[in-house]
Amino acid sequence: MTPPTAGDSSTRTMPCFWPARTVQVSQIFSSGNDVAVQVPSFNGYTYQLQITASLTPTNWVDSSPSQGGTGGVLTFTDSGGGTNNPSRFYRIHVTEP
Repeated sequence: MTPPTAGDSSTRTMPCFWPARTVQVSQIFSSGNDVAVQVPSFNGYTYQLQITASLTPTNWVDSSPSQGGTGGVLTFTDSGGGTNNPSRFYRIHVTEP
């Protein structure tokens, strides 16, 4: 998946200043039926995209394989997440080295 071009209304960009164990999503976008979530990473940490259909109660489950931090941006893909059936909430679980 490639991110949409600048100015595309489906792109959300946020500044990212945080401790290594805390993550802010830098970009989220849809591509067909899929949703891609991008996060900056730190070397040595492991990142896992998790989803839940409800925040009350929550039942977070892993959505895609975990990825090791590279010091760059990681992209996670939620296959079928763009269908919004059921609705989904996202978070990134970070494991320290």
